[in-house]
Amino acid sequence: MSTTGRPGLIAYTVQQFPGLTMTFIYREIVALRARGLEVAVFSTWRPDPAKLSPESRSLMADTVYLFPLAVSAFLWAHLFYFFTRPLKYLGTLLFMLRESGERPVRMVIHFAEGVHLARLMERRGVRHIHGAFASIPGNLALVVSRLTGLPLSCAAHAYDIFVERGLLRQKLAAARFVIASTHYNKRYLAEQFPDAAVAAKVRVIYHGVSLRDFQPGDPPHNPVPVILCVAQFREKKGLPVLIEACRRLRDEGVRFVCSLIGDGPQRPLLERLIAEYGLQDCVRLEGMVFQDQIREHYRRADVVALPAIVAANGDRDGIPVTLIEVQAMGRPVVSTLVSGIPEVVEAGQTGLLVPPGDAAALAEALRRLLADEGLRERMGRAGHERMARYFEIAVNAAAVAALFQEKLAGEA
Repeated sequence: MSTTGRPGLIAYTVQQFPGLTMTFIYREIVALRARGLEVAVFSTWRPDPAKLSPESRSLMADTVYLFPLAVSAFLWAHLFYFFTRPLKYLGTLLFMLRESGERPVRMVIHFAEGVHLARLMERRGVRHIHGAFASIPGNLALVVSRLTGLPLSCAAHAYDIFVERGLLRQKLAAARFVIASTHYNKRYLAEQFPDAAVAAKVRVIYHGVSLRDFQPGDPPHNPVPVILCVAQFREKKGLPVLIEACRRLRDEGVRFVCSLIGDGPQRPLLERLIAEYGLQDCVRLEGMVFQDQIREHYRRADVVALPAIVAANGDRDGIPVTLIEVQAMGRPVVSTLVSGIPEVVEAGQTGLLVPPGDAAALAEALRRLLADEGLRERMGRAGHERMARYFEIAVNAAAVAALFQEKLAGEA
């Protein structure tokens, strides 16, 4: 990114930007910029452009990347703060070590990266730092804030509060505000950190999509009904449960094709289960699909399934963006009673929710929707109306913008 011209006043810290599975982050940033806010993105890692959708690739041009590292600039940043603000420099390093728990090396790395970021941000005139996730991006924002005195905020999504909890209490305490993506997250944080000041600063603002981009169309007319699942192939998505539900449907004579879009560490397990159950004719692993192509898959789906569970390490979804997108396009959903999913899927109205990990209940819900075209259409219409009411990106980004503007005005 060029250092000339007027820089963004709000700095988003992200580990890798943009990302194929982080549409909600770059959509928020684009929407904030459309509202006139100056937002600069500082990303630790540069993504492979070939693995990005066309709609996000252009965002790389004005993103600041730490790596590949400019060694001279990195060393100069540390020398600058060591000699000009020695107490803050050493105090921040000691703070990171003291609060590091069992990960001192990792926290020293975050400190080192944060010092470099601080210099980049000060040179660009940043006035507020926002950790796009409360995990490592939040750690970097905390280091910058302690070194520079710049105010910070952070967002609380899923993995960053349920699993990657290093320095979470300290980040929540230091933040001017915290944006939680669900009411479930807000309750969780309030229970984990009962400090009233922390609870009071958490604001719930849902992720959003543009309803202009995700419009309902005609109901699909598939010769064989299509069940669609779009997810990372990770434990928390519960995909083995979906494979088991498909086995049950097949054994009961239900005609369907189940299309799984995505990839991840559970792919070998899913391939093994499909082969073991003899589902090769009706369950397909489609691989990754770019954002500009995914809408066509949504249009062809009769039902969309996402059998989310709570993983063994506590990881779980917040609100999967897929569920927002498909309901905006008028498709009924079958999902589970996990985390914030009941906040996006209104049980019995826009879709069906079943207990997590219950393949029999999942199969029954899928069977019910596959057998009732009228129910699918009613739920599809209700889903679109609900997304328009609560998940329109322009409205939700306006709420985020108002938080930033309020804090910037108070700090002027």
